[in-house]
Amino acid sequence: MNNIPVNTIYRSGAPPQIKLPLRVAVIGCGSFAEQFHLPVLAGHDDIKLAALVDRDSKRLSRLATAYGVPIAVEDQSDLSVNQIDAAILATPPVHHRDGAIDLLQRGIHVLVEKPMALHLADAEAMCAAADDSGVVLAVGVYKRLLPVIRFVKQLLQEQRFGKPLRCTASWGGIGGYGSATLALMKKELAGGGVLMDLGPHLLDILTYWFGEDGRVLEYRDDARGGIEADCDGLLGFQLQGVSVEVDFHLSRARNLDSGFRVECETATLEFGVTERFEITVYPSVGASPYLIRPTDVDTGASWFEPFRAEIDDWLGAIVAGKRPELDGRSCLASLRLIEECYSKRQSLDYPWLIPDHQSPSATPVTAAHAAHSFVRATKAPRRVLITGAGGFIGSRASELLFASGNWQIRGQIRRPASASRLARLPIEMIQADLRSESDVARMVDGCDAVVHCAVGTDYGQNRSIYEVTVGGTKRLVDAAKRAGVQRFVHLSSIGVNDPDAHSVISHDTPMHSNKDDWYGYTKGLAERATLAAADGRFCPVILRPGCVYGPYGFTFVMNPLAALVQGRLVLADSSDLPSNTVYVDNLAHAICLALEGDEERICGEIAVISDEPNWTWGQYFGFFADALGVPLRTASAPTNDLRAKRIKPEHAKVLPALVSAEAKQFAKRLLRTDPLGTLPRLTMERFPASERWLRKLLKMDAPEIYRRPPSRASRDMVFTSRKGAISLENAKQALGYHSLVDPEQAMAVTLQWAYYAGVVPREKVNR
Repeated sequence: MNNIPVNTIYRSGAPPQIKLPLRVAVIGCGSFAEQFHLPVLAGHDDIKLAALVDRDSKRLSRLATAYGVPIAVEDQSDLSVNQIDAAILATPPVHHRDGAIDLLQRGIHVLVEKPMALHLADAEAMCAAADDSGVVLAVGVYKRLLPVIRFVKQLLQEQRFGKPLRCTASWGGIGGYGSATLALMKKELAGGGVLMDLGPHLLDILTYWFGEDGRVLEYRDDARGGIEADCDGLLGFQLQGVSVEVDFHLSRARNLDSGFRVECETATLEFGVTERFEITVYPSVGASPYLIRPTDVDTGASWFEPFRAEIDDWLGAIVAGKRPELDGRSCLASLRLIEECYSKRQSLDYPWLIPDHQSPSATPVTAAHAAHSFVRATKAPRRVLITGAGGFIGSRASELLFASGNWQIRGQIRRPASASRLARLPIEMIQADLRSESDVARMVDGCDAVVHCAVGTDYGQNRSIYEVTVGGTKRLVDAAKRAGVQRFVHLSSIGVNDPDAHSVISHDTPMHSNKDDWYGYTKGLAERATLAAADGRFCPVILRPGCVYGPYGFTFVMNPLAALVQGRLVLADSSDLPSNTVYVDNLAHAICLALEGDEERICGEIAVISDEPNWTWGQYFGFFADALGVPLRTASAPTNDLRAKRIKPEHAKVLPALVSAEAKQFAKRLLRTDPLGTLPRLTMERFPASERWLRKLLKMDAPEIYRRPPSRASRDMVFTSRKGAISLENAKQALGYHSLVDPEQAMAVTLQWAYYAGVVPREKVNR
């Protein structure tokens, strides 16, 4: 630090006079900056939003207009010290080092989002640049300023509950944060996965509590050449001469009990990661649990307050010429631990994951994979585009095709948060929309084959679903033919068939034209468009899977198993009906066969896919009920009621919800709330017709009435089923298909995952 006093950032004399409001630029206007930084900066009396920088010109223009920012440029090099005094750097992590050093060397104060940098040496270089220029470098680890975090530190220092013994810290869930781009899912941009994303916050808190001299005792994650979606670690600290071990877990792939648990000699302290004020105290003996909180805190404060505190810490340091509490050097300890974790990495191996493709001799971890017919490539792999690669089926198909070594994977992603599983692998991901002609052309360019898994998911919005499921398929087929793609595997569904009209569902079962079942209707239209494009060079194959289940499955795993454990799952006249279930690995096997099959035998074929043997729903859910030790409820219902439930699923209730009393009340509150309501109000003032239309649609002039909604936990999930049973005859003849994993083995692995992912409680699993 060149002997600079620890509390001072200027080399000599008093700090220069800072003119307020401080002119601040936001560099990188992604989801986080839009949701948190911009609202706080725009409402800060001592700050002027002077400039925005982002490479997405549409986003840049929209935000600059909304917030009235005078300077909007696509590169930070276009900014000068005459225009700004300080900058918030919220670009992808790979740009933090160079971007921050450029600004710091020009005398511009910087607040850089976490992670501070990809490597400890880069972070140290950033700190040195700030020291040399005499400017403030802060890091966006705002959680360190939360009252509950500071209160725990005080309790530990005072040994209010005796010496600390151990700590457990967990954070994460399936889905994760909704980033606007794939930057956090690409190793070259993010540097790492969930450890590099949530780790800077969690490890910063731990080093704040227990000291900066922690060491990594053990670390494991699930990366397979890409970035981790799941990791576990064990750290060792020394606090006031006492050894403290910290067990931590971070995930984008399982629902963790996100929070902190600090065990001390006389009590255990617990609170969740979203908690700001209160701690639950569990005495070691005697007394019942109770709540404590720091004094003089406003428990009703907005969630914008932590970000305001972060900004005030930075601004106050700039004005006073001192180091902020969130100073760059204070974050070096947590970054050192992250780097040490990666250097000591061991593999997390689970039955639902694939063997490490980088090791040709790797042994699959389950018989499911041992039985798999994927073979090691003997020639240069071809490139296959998988649409909907972030989805349940698309992700698993990508994993297993990659493991075969026969294919280079290009995964199309629409929603970046869905890409966590895919990002574990060193494969190409492309953010693209099937509704865009240019995106579709970019997707298929250079591909030898396509596996089309994507489908419209804007439930309740039929036009939008049609545009993706039917229009998107047509665009994809046309672009694939122009690009010279030869094999096109289209994932359809047995939903294209009438659910009750046929006792056997085969490749030649007629498709229904019932528009009440919009999913089945649009999937049928997409299937027809694909087959109609067949010619001498373009070879389409249609797969109609039954009810797909397995780890990460939502419709037939997460939802019903959660309901089963709660006693809410009811099989209504379906216990003895065929389930037509297919384990996702068996479907992936069928996809591989469709890609590799002989063109003369396979072109234009339709194959219906299920497991062998075809269990009933009573057997399927009975397996889980027995394993979980809960009863399986059955009931009878009138046929008309069952059919109505089947063709009008839960998502059909979305549109009525938008005009419900609760939605109207929310809309009115939104319009009265700044900054969220500012732009809509200005729009209505400028265009009176829009106000009349909106008020008429939502009936916003009606008085607000609050009625307590019924508890969702108490609602039964009534499960109904089609009557027909799948025939595998054509799948066997055309593809040579047979199911590789038997249902009992597949469901055992699925149940193991459900426990691990937090879908069912730990105590419910008989192991």
